[in-house]
Order: sequence, then C-alpha cells, then structure tokens
Amino acid sequence: MDVFCEDWFEGVPGHDEHWWTDEEGVGETETVEITGSNVPHDGTYYIWVYQISGSGTYTLNVVIDRTPPSIAIVGYEPPNPQPDDTVTVTANVTDADSGVKTVTLQYSSDGGTVWSSLPMTVATGSIYTATIPKQSDGTTVQFKVSAEDNAGFEDTSTVDSYTVKALIFGIEPLIFYGIIGGLAIAILAIIIFFLMRRGKAPPSPPPPPPPPQPPTAQPNFCRVCGAPIPPETKFCPKCGREVS
Repeated sequence: MDVFCEDWFEGVPGHDEHWWTDEEGVGETETVEITGSNVPHDGTYYIWVYQISGSGTYTLNVVIDRTPPSIAIVGYEPPNPQPDDTVTVTANVTDADSGVKTVTLQYSSDGGTVWSSLPMTVATGSIYTATIPKQSDGTTVQFKVSAEDNAGFEDTSTVDSYTVKALIFGIEPLIFYGIIGGLAIAILAIIIFFLMRRGKAPPSPPPPPPPPQPPTAQPNFCRVCGAPIPPETKFCPKCGREVS
C-alpha cells in the first residue's frame, strides 16, 4: 500500500519525502502513518492498494488525526498521604481519532529539578493508573500525566502536587498538639479555681448591735432664779426655794 500527496505526484519542490509505503503478506494488516516535515498539509492525498499475485478483497480504513489525546480528571489516592503510603495517580485519557498509544506519569520530589517516569496502564475503560513510591515525611511531590496517540501527537496535563505528612490519629501534628495544649490549660484553670474556692475562709457574721442606752436625765431649772437643780433635789441650791 502506498500513500502520497498530490504535490509529490506532480513534482512540486519541498514534497520530495511525501510518499509513504508499507508491504505485508496476504491476510496481514498494513499501516501507513503520514509523518515527516510539513505534514499533514492541506491538499489531496492518494492511496494506492495493490496486490502482486493472487486475488482477494480488502477493507480500507482511513483515520485523520490532527489533535493530541485528551487528559482529564487527574487525581490521586489517598488524599492525605503519610510516609508509609504509596500514592496511586489516575487519569482519564481518550483519543477519538487514532487512539491512545502510551500514557506516562512523571513525578518529582525535589521541586521539579529531576523527573521520574512511570508507565500508566489501563485500569478500566479509559482510566489509566500508576503508583508513586513512598516518600519521607514533609516531602512535596509534583506530578503530571503525558499521553501520545498513534498519530504521534502528545499532550501533558498541568502539574499537581501533594505533601507527605505524618498524622497523629488522623490529625496534623501541629493541630493535634494545639488541641492537647488547649485542653491542658483548661484543666489547669479548673483545678486552680476549685482550689481557691476550697481554701477561702467563710465570711464573718456581722457584729451584734450595741445595747440600748438608758435615756439621759434632763436637768431641771429653778423657776425663781433659773439655777440648775440636780435630779432628786427638793430645794434650789442657790435660792433655797422648794422645787415643786
């Protein structure tokens, strides 16, 4: 089977390499991929299927692919990796034209200086998976997914990342110790409060009111001379008059 562009057929300069061929035996699949510089370009392409000997039939299948694969729904499990966890990355990769050829997971644990590659395999349908090895506590892992279709087009997802953290009862250490510290302060405050109440003396009763004082005897005065007369005195000490 031969495939060539109209410009090659007519001898137009710059199209000298635009002729592709593949020969297989009877009953085998022949595949010709149009590759090279300045292809595929606009214009007419010719397909020549020939059989040197014998007879038979064939089915011609032509796929035109000018777009890279689609990479979507990139995720990872577990959502909060710890040092003992491997991380499984998944991606939905499709190519409606020539089909997906390869899918690769790339990851870096040094800020993107060095990238390691892992082949991703089909889990189900168009979902591809690969597993990133365990990483030490505090490591930030960046990762991305690259895909190539059978026409040679490639695409790469955006870079995603996660940070490995050693959790305590499922809680980040800083938050966990903050909770413990808050509880300890609250318990200490309650203990101090009850100790202060226990050691405080009961209030003293108010002092009794003073006893009533007898009324003070008011002095009398002589009606004749006006001199003061002591109590229980019958005669005025000044003028001698009898006090009535």
